Amino acid sequence: MQDLIPSILSGGAYTWLAAALIMIMLEIAVPSNWLLWPGIAAFITSTILYFAPDLPWTGAVMIFVILSILSLYVGRRYVKLANNKKTDAPHLNARAARMVGRRGSALADGPDGNSRIQIDGVDWPVRSVDNAPLKITDPLEVSGVDGTTLIVKPLKMN
Repeated sequence: MQDLIPSILSGGAYTWLAAALIMIMLEIAVPSNWLLWPGIAAFITSTILYFAPDLPWTGAVMIFVILSILSLYVGRRYVKLANNKKTDAPHLNARAARMVGRRGSALADGPDGNSRIQIDGVDWPVRSVDNAPLKITDPLEVSGVDGTTLIVKPLKMN
């Protein structure tokens, strides 16, 4: 039992290639962006062992660990930079945030500052900015969001 790990790891380039393929297949099956980098490190380790088959298994493990840490650091940094691109629809999946600036009328009296508003046929819970009472048909403008509750301020009529 004590010799099991060294015997597996001393399998050479093909053992590391198999490990790389397993990690990459798992990454494809369950996209986490964590197994890709050690999979790449195992592939590089396999390539090194193909050209240097006399390298002891401890050296191969050290190469794999160092390459895993380096590829994880560089890869996660690259992926982070790639995901920080500006978009023309920053609130695409934040429906409530898209309501900021929209206007509507209170659907019910809200003596405690809470009521409802209808925008584009959808009823939203609202709370006034300063918890001021809201009257039915008061014109309101959405100024912020708290979860799914819209924060509104009364519109001043000229």
